[in-house]
Amino acid sequence: MILPRYSHLLAGLLPNAEIKIYPDAAHGFLFQHHEEFAADVTTFLDK
Repeated sequence: MILPRYSHLLAGLLPNAEIKIYPDAAHGFLFQHHEEFAADVTTFLDK
């Protein structure tokens, strides 16, 4: 986990990078936002 500003910086350096920031999420974001996370992973893997 890194601060959002560093996520945006890294994404600018990596070709084809995508950022998804889940609101009010902490280290347990995939438990807090499990349905949205699963959909995002599926969409990413289908590309």
